[in-house]
Amino acid sequence: MQSPVNIAREAESHLAKALALLDEREFLVDAAFVQSALDRVRDTVKVLESTAEATAPQNPNGNGADPDACDV
Repeated sequence: MQSPVNIAREAESHLAKALALLDEREFLVDAAFVQSALDRVRDTVKVLESTAEATAPQNPNGNGADPDACDV
């Protein structure tokens, strides 16, 4: 199952491709709607990424090691 961040990133990619095609063919009104959707998806990606970072388990040592692992 894909994470919400990955789904949003994939949507962003598809919207960017659609926008490029619409701009290329000079469908300006349609391109404006796609640009608006692309902006919202990019905002969503930022929120999802910051939420994922904020909820990720934090290591009090700050060194990337597993804080629950025992040293041998």
